[in-house]
Amino acid sequence: MSDKSAFKDTGIRNYLGLLASGLALGIALTGIANSAPSFWGIPSIGPFKSEYIRPLIVFLAVTIILIRYPISDALIAKFPKLSATAWLA
Repeated sequence: MSDKSAFKDTGIRNYLGLLASGLALGIALTGIANSAPSFWGIPSIGPFKSEYIRPLIVFLAVTIILIRYPISDALIAKFPKLSATAWLA
């Protein structure tokens, strides 16, 4: 976390970091399940319909980006005087 951030590492930030890690793991497991072949008698799960999987993965990726680098931190970095009200963004 940068020194310019008005928000310190709090409980919610730690929780959101764990949530982002879980979402990233979900993206990885979805990709593996989509393309993994069957082996040792375990049937393959995929392939899934790309109409569902692609938007889901993009949505999860954008969610991770917004969790890890909130808009409020970007505003504070660019306009330090907004630190009191940047959480509204």
